Amino acid sequence: TPLLTKYKREDIAYAIQYLLEKDITGILAKSLENIHSKNIAVAGGVFANIKLNRAIKDLGFKKIFIYPAMGDEGIGVGSALSTLSKEFTINPKEIKNVFYGEEFSNESIQIELQKYNLKYEYIGDIEKACAELISQGNIVARFSGRSEFGPRALGNRSILAPADNTEIKEKMSQMLKRDDFMPFAPSTLYKYRNKCFKNIKGCELAARFMTISCDATDYLSESSPSVVHVDNSARPQLVDNESAPEFFHVLAHYHKITGIP
Repeated sequence: TPLLTKYKREDIAYAIQYLLEKDITGILAKSLENIHSKNIAVAGGVFANIKLNRAIKDLGFKKIFIYPAMGDEGIGVGSALSTLSKEFTINPKEIKNVFYGEEFSNESIQIELQKYNLKYEYIGDIEKACAELISQGNIVARFSGRSEFGPRALGNRSILAPADNTEIKEKMSQMLKRDDFMPFAPSTLYKYRNKCFKNIKGCELAARFMTISCDATDYLSESSPSVVHVDNSARPQLVDNESAPEFFHVLAHYHKITGIP
């Protein structure tokens, strides 16, 4: 409390962020030789900090990967892998998505809707309808498929809105009780990653899971201002047909309608 009477909360937050980045990057720089020849993978709650992860990549690593469940929920996976590695050879593979949670059938959802006398409609091509609603300036809650493992909403349990509408951003911030400085994330077709983000090379896998910040291109800033932060950065989620086919279908239709990927 005494600190808050002397300094603005933004200044305190900046100081903490500065020290975090300085200390972690300092440890890495001292511990590793020839960083420029290496890839790096990190896990743990501190790496929920996307600005820190950007600072780590900018030390010169070729590629960076942040385990998508970087908080306490990832400890179980690490413990299991550690135990297995003592008896078996573990061959790491690139993960495509983290849709590991529970899913619900249309029938079970219908039962719940009827149970509470809720108005509903069955739509065959729900992804196309979703894209059309968003392109018309609507906010859409998407509940589909298996839920995401980790802290990020990656399309299957997400609140979606058009990124070109700054008024909707303000409305959503009020609805979700978010501070104005807290950025929303651009879910982006993988094919257009270089059109939207300047320093995405080597971060492609991390950016599938909203775990790193990238600088916005002029195109992104102009076409999708609601997902560009005050420092001209963004926290992308790259989406392709292989990793998230249903959500990809939503974005592809949105792109077809609006020209924005």
